[in-house]
Amino acid sequence: MTTNQSQDLGAMPQCLAIPEIFDLICRQVRLKGQENTAILAALARTCRAWSDIALDNLWHTIFGISSLVRCMPQDLWCLEKGVLTLRRPLRISDIHVLRKYALRVRVLDHEEFLGSFVRVHRSIYRALLLSSNDCLLPRLEKLRWASKSGTNTFHFIRLFLSPGLKVLDLIFDPDHTEHPGFYTLPAVFCPHTIPTIFCPHIIPTIFCPHISELSIYNFPLVLAEPVPSVPPAWSPLVSLRMGDVTLKDLVYIARLPALEHLTFDKLSSLWNLQTSKAAMETQLLESLHAMEQPFSTLKVLTMIVYMPIKGVTKLFKFFRDVKFTQLNIRLRYIINTVDDLRELIETVARNCHVNSLKNFNLLYPTSNDVAFLTVLRPLLKFQALERVDLEGFFAMELTNEDVVEIASSLPSIRSLSLPFRYPFICPLFRDSDHPLPTLSVLLAFAKCTELRYLSLEIDASDEVARHILWMKPEGERIRNYSLRTLSVGWSPISHKEFVASFLSEVFPNLGDVDSSPAMGKDDEPRYHQWQYVSQTLSPTFSWVRRGEYGGGASCEALALERPSRVAVEDEDGDWLGGGELNRLYLNSGGG
Repeated sequence: MTTNQSQDLGAMPQCLAIPEIFDLICRQVRLKGQENTAILAALARTCRAWSDIALDNLWHTIFGISSLVRCMPQDLWCLEKGVLTLRRPLRISDIHVLRKYALRVRVLDHEEFLGSFVRVHRSIYRALLLSSNDCLLPRLEKLRWASKSGTNTFHFIRLFLSPGLKVLDLIFDPDHTEHPGFYTLPAVFCPHTIPTIFCPHIIPTIFCPHISELSIYNFPLVLAEPVPSVPPAWSPLVSLRMGDVTLKDLVYIARLPALEHLTFDKLSSLWNLQTSKAAMETQLLESLHAMEQPFSTLKVLTMIVYMPIKGVTKLFKFFRDVKFTQLNIRLRYIINTVDDLRELIETVARNCHVNSLKNFNLLYPTSNDVAFLTVLRPLLKFQALERVDLEGFFAMELTNEDVVEIASSLPSIRSLSLPFRYPFICPLFRDSDHPLPTLSVLLAFAKCTELRYLSLEIDASDEVARHILWMKPEGERIRNYSLRTLSVGWSPISHKEFVASFLSEVFPNLGDVDSSPAMGKDDEPRYHQWQYVSQTLSPTFSWVRRGEYGGGASCEALALERPSRVAVEDEDGDWLGGGELNRLYLNSGGG
């Protein structure tokens, strides 16, 4: 640090004279949001020692280029009807002022769809393009560009494609009706790049040399010709997100050597080749089969599917022993059968690596009854699963034995969400012939020591199961200290005090029981009883339970010492006396 900078700091704490510490402070201020820009501006004006660090954080992320334009002399620009326009030609001195701040920009969010976005007239982009021979933001690392119909600004994106760009998000207006030539980019983007064509029927093949994450929204991507090999500039791609693709695109994507994250936002055209092109489809399929290891580095696959399940099943046959860590399959096409779903799950289980999958998410929108044993049981071979989310309007046929098998097959599970019956979608679900698992099945999850969230519909009103649990000695119950939240949907319940007592004993740290809100008068008692259970298992009582189970005394001794810990029920299921809950808390050592 120079002598002048030390003098600037004066009597300030010496820790603020360390650039790394002051940069951490400014970074935290920046991460709080745009409302803190005034604080960073004030810090930049405080002293010369702080100026550069504060300005780097102030200009780290900008929304559009309006702020850069406004840094130039005020006689250059004016704001007319919410649009920045030029009042005179650009001078070299104006560009020098702009570059002083442009060098500090790392993230540009040029999203024209935002209501707060300040539009810049095309004349300013054109003037900057003519005045600059290279990238306007030479240190830019992330670019998010959203083009709105009628603005005609996408042509100028080349101003911001820096050699060090790592993340590129392109968003197009889905209602865009302009001429395809609107998307054609001139040959030279920036140093070290190769000419690229960008039009509605050609996927961009070359971008800046260091891009690792590419996302393209609302854009029909179709390769003009099958690509025999991967262009060098696409080799660094680690993450690729796009809307729809064809089989030709898939053959190309399968060769990407570093791709780990792949997302399809609207998959519908994968197998839609015309009959006249059947020979081409055969050729493409043969090339996929001939690959030694397609998608060799892929770890995370997300797809929102607008085609029949059979098409997804056909796709998964090409993922041969891929080491997925996460699979997200969201089916939006509602005309499917249970047999189609079964075939898909079996194909996933057969083709994906067994020991790598940790997260599995499936949305199945069709309202059919699905038997666990015949459809979803193949998933249990993935014993490393940590998170399973099954969503949809279908009723899962689960027996007590099925739930026990799930709990024993997934020892590392942290979050398990099974679908509920939805009476407001299909009233028949209320009177389903398939009984729900009983309250006792929750004992099976006591051995899942990593489980923090469980979503499962149970029958907490079954008198036989309740009697068995009541008679079972407490010392034989294994306790689970990891579960924090239990979601029960529209589960029936009776004797809420016994349910609360049972849950508190098996899951001492359970603090939240979530039930679906009442849909009518018939549902209100059920909903209020689950609310009561949740209030009884509040964090305060959870703290008491942790103390009583962690104090070293045996469960039998605790039961003899505080008999009120076990709920004593009246005939109608209410506590004996309005103050029984408070007495339970006091007898447990609280207060």
